[in-house]
Amino acid sequence: MKIQYLIAFFIFYLFFGCQSKTNASNEEIIYAENIYDFERSIKLNIYTDSSYVFTISEKDPRYEKTEKFKGLCYRNLDTLYFNPFEFEYNDSKKAVIKNNFIEFIDGKYPLKIKIKKSNFPLKKDIYSDKLESYSTFTFNNKFYDCFKEDVKPYDLSEKDIIEIEKILTKCFVENKNKITRTVTEYQKQLIAVRNLNDEIEVWVNCNCLKKNEEFQYSIKEYNDGGDCHFNLKINLSKQTYSELNINGEA
Repeated sequence: MKIQYLIAFFIFYLFFGCQSKTNASNEEIIYAENIYDFERSIKLNIYTDSSYVFTISEKDPRYEKTEKFKGLCYRNLDTLYFNPFEFEYNDSKKAVIKNNFIEFIDGKYPLKIKIKKSNFPLKKDIYSDKLESYSTFTFNNKFYDCFKEDVKPYDLSEKDIIEIEKILTKCFVENKNKITRTVTEYQKQLIAVRNLNDEIEVWVNCNCLKKNEEFQYSIKEYNDGGDCHFNLKINLSKQTYSELNINGEA
């Protein structure tokens, strides 16, 4: 076990240590936050010495509570590894940096935290021109049941987003007696996979447009609301859609 710890710390210093030696003080390299996590706000600060501080603030009409958790992590390309101990909030061992979010993909439940500041360049959002309309989520069968077979997560490209919007527009036209709004009046949450036939499938969750970023953080499900809320599947490889499921009225 001691050998494993030594290896972990060697990796920490390999990625961040040389930076901290050349700086007189420990500097913040990432600041991220999520103000849409139920009735609490969460913040994540990551520093040049591989340390992080995770802060949870809860507010209630009768009390306020703030907790801080500290640990170590290192970055390899677009992946964060939490070692020698997992990220305590949801027991994740790693997270991916994608579309300006830190997304925890292997914990007890999904978690996304938006990067607000970074001292290294981030990849361009695949939907940067449609930021108010699209958000992506990494498939994990522990969290989502929209795909039943043995599938693998797939990262959508900007070209994929353009094709998805074309197929969605076709769906709206062909189902105008059921969907009375236009495609631009919805926020679209996407979960993409590669199936056993090597085809790209996307589960699309559509909800009426709201003037906030909440839909970017977690999948929103509603029991009613009519055509304000619906979902479907798109097969990008075949350029088809199926399983259109529109909510009933309240």
